[in-house]
Amino acid sequence: MDLCGRVFAAVLKEAASSDIHKVEYVKGEKSTSPRSSHDYNKAVPAKPPKAESKPAAFLQIASPASGRNGVLHWRADSFPVFTRGLEYKNNSLYVHQDGYYYIFSKIAHLENCNFFKHQVMQCTERYSSQAIELMQSSRFICVPNKSQWRDNSYLGGIFQLYKGDSVFVKVNNSSQVHGEAYENFFGAFMV
Repeated sequence: MDLCGRVFAAVLKEAASSDIHKVEYVKGEKSTSPRSSHDYNKAVPAKPPKAESKPAAFLQIASPASGRNGVLHWRADSFPVFTRGLEYKNNSLYVHQDGYYYIFSKIAHLENCNFFKHQVMQCTERYSSQAIELMQSSRFICVPNKSQWRDNSYLGGIFQLYKGDSVFVKVNNSSQVHGEAYENFFGAFMV
């Protein structure tokens, strides 16, 4: 065997490290592959432990889009929407587990020389259960020779929420909310 053949010749040797098997290559060995199918199975890492499910939710706009005070209504009962570890009631997502959550909302809306405001709000006992603003996007755009056009507002951020807190989406003029359910959504997931 020439020098290159000796340098690159290797055999799989098994070395156990906790639950995961390491594969080592040893220089100078003659065989370059396992001797049997059993040897192949020894080199496969063990399955990782199943991760716990973290709370998450994804909701789409309902029709009609809003009720009192511009708070938006959401669908929570058809594909692809879901809630896991968060509860949807009274147009809000309720938290059952303390933690940091990424909260997001996207609204498709019509621009027609009117002011439009999109907000994500939180209710918490720490602030006497009054709604506090977490995020906001607002705009007033007028383009000459255009009566109306479509635009989007996206809000997203990480917030510390506690058991019993709730979050909801509010707009100042729900008649400007436009588009299909897949264009208007709201959700959260624990990070």
